[in-house]
Amino acid sequence: MSKAHLSSFYMVVRPGLNELHSVHMDGCPFLPAENKRIFLGKFISLRDAIHEGNKYFSNNCGCRFCTHGPGETGKKSRETIEMNVMNFQNSGLVKYLN
Repeated sequence: MSKAHLSSFYMVVRPGLNELHSVHMDGCPFLPAENKRIFLGKFISLRDAIHEGNKYFSNNCGCRFCTHGPGETGKKSRETIEMNVMNFQNSGLVKYLN
């Protein structure tokens, strides 16, 4: 029997333009500085991380760049993350961060 892979998850303290606090995986290019995030713990799934995040903020969601929707493993390939980041940077929305 193989051991499930645990990933570290963090929640952004300041909500985004959509008024949601995003949940990120360790290594996400959009993971904010340590003083702007909350370590939620190590989990098998994004769903578990979001459940833990509800203890801090009820309005949260998975990062669209580093996680899948609730119920998924919360892992995307490095190529998918890089493509999502490039598309976001090209969209002109980067100026609205921070």
